[in-house]
Amino acid sequence: MKPFKRYFTESLWANINAKKKRGGKSARKGSKAYKAAKKAGDKLRASKSENAESTSERVALLPGGFKPPTKGHFNALRYLLQDADKGVVFIGGKERDGITPEQSEKIWNVYSRYLGKPVSVVYVPNPVRAVYEYADDNLDKTLFVGAGEKDEDVKRYAYFTKNVDKYPLVNVVKIPMQEGGISGSQTREMINQNIDKSLDYFVPAEVSSDDKERIKNILA
Repeated sequence: MKPFKRYFTESLWANINAKKKRGGKSARKGSKAYKAAKKAGDKLRASKSENAESTSERVALLPGGFKPPTKGHFNALRYLLQDADKGVVFIGGKERDGITPEQSEKIWNVYSRYLGKPVSVVYVPNPVRAVYEYADDNLDKTLFVGAGEKDEDVKRYAYFTKNVDKYPLVNVVKIPMQEGGISGSQTREMINQNIDKSLDYFVPAEVSSDDKERIKNILA
């Protein structure tokens, strides 16, 4: 049973919000009653958010170009999956220097065997937009959205942080640089020049020699 004081202030905050919606007058902003009710309302929202987060499915979302997916991308997803039940990778739909979304998807499917959790891979016209659309369609799920270390990467998801009331379960995660920063353009150049050497450069160490051969055939 709730203590009377907590029950009273939570009820008062609900009443203030209800009056606002009706266009009626409520407790004066800055008054003692308003402050007490607002404090209780904030606690109530936080409590509801924590309860929802503890019971909802947790999904890691990693958007990007991934032409091709490198060990840096692999470790970024693994980092993001630590607190998630499953992962979703959104691949940009454009081809880059001969590497296609289809090839990227197949390589991610090889990598997913080593991540220990279910991972689905889809290619979309705009990976960032796909993250927002996924969030809108899954408001009941706890989401971990992967962003790079640069501030500009995080700013792409500023709408989530500015609209916490709508997206209380969305967490934008700033992923530390993985593997010292693997260059996509350098990887593609190496693939064109010496594919065997390129595999040692960009493929995760965990990947078996048989799966490395599969990746080689995917890129051939």
